[in-house]
Amino acid sequence: MACSVTYNGTFNGNLYISRGLTCIINGTVTGNVNQSGGGLFTNNAKIGGNLQISGGGTFSIAGTTVNGDVQIQNLPAGSAQNQICGTKVKGNLTFHNNGTAVAIGTTSASCPGNTIGNDLQINNNLALVKVFDDTVAGNLQCQNNASIAGSGDTAKSLQGQCAGF
Repeated sequence: MACSVTYNGTFNGNLYISRGLTCIINGTVTGNVNQSGGGLFTNNAKIGGNLQISGGGTFSIAGTTVNGDVQIQNLPAGSAQNQICGTKVKGNLTFHNNGTAVAIGTTSASCPGNTIGNDLQINNNLALVKVFDDTVAGNLQCQNNASIAGSGDTAKSLQGQCAGF
């Protein structure tokens, strides 16, 4: 992995990513992070606002705290599998209208489950979505996904395709 830009201190304000690989490692972004292309890798990071990934790029979010919502939408087919592992999202996590695979926690120690402070919504995705060992304070809702697998998740309620998790 060769990062184009690395943040390992504090970045004040909003961060916009449209190309290259941006890495936030042991760093803090005080505002929102918006990715519309390129790649995003975080490890032991803090995001003061929301994280939005839309329309392109790849991501690996690990051991990160997001003080707002995470929204991942409209990623095209053909991207490498993306992942969210061992991350704490204080708001909602929404993964919808994507053509690429994602792991939202796995049974592996290298990608532990996540803690979601409100709802986890997974809707209208065309590639495999894996949802394992996540703790969701609100509802875990899954609808109209082409392929979804999961287990070990806890939530206020498990709805739709996630009802068996």
